[in-house]
Amino acid sequence: MSVALLAIGELLAQLAATGPGPRAGSGVAVAAATGAALAEGACRVSGARWADAAEAGDRLAALRAELLRLADEDAVVVSAAIAAGHVAPASGPPLAIAEHAAETAELAALAAIHGKRTVRGDALAGSLLAEAAARAAANLVAVDLANRSNPAVARARWASERAEAAAERAWRATRSLP
Repeated sequence: MSVALLAIGELLAQLAATGPGPRAGSGVAVAAATGAALAEGACRVSGARWADAAEAGDRLAALRAELLRLADEDAVVVSAAIAAGHVAPASGPPLAIAEHAAETAELAALAAIHGKRTVRGDALAGSLLAEAAARAAANLVAVDLANRSNPAVARARWASERAEAAAERAWRATRSLP
């Protein structure tokens, strides 16, 4: 089963189901991939305004694909662990998801700041989604490893902090709410 090939409703139903299948890591990866897609679209129409838009859009496309691959990988790891009656280790896919989501949040923030005005809201939404995904994935790493001195926990925390800072920059530059 590929998470990327599921219809949205089917994916959500599988995330809500019990037993083997995609769980938090997969859902978080899909959220980050959605953020990447939104920011990628903003980049694709911002080339006349922002010199680095095409390069950022290409990197966001690669991140989107990698995040979807990680959603599948996480679903396989978690399903195997559930079937064996174990807790899946979080240092694999969730750590990579956190790091990729952080990069997505940073690129989306750049698109929100430098992109075409009419799509800055899309890029901001992408940055906020990626931030939430990075934070959630980092938490999966911390909770599942339960060892704050583990280097994977520190890397995940750093990814979360990078994403938070990027989303805040995007928010401050583009928000229209009081």
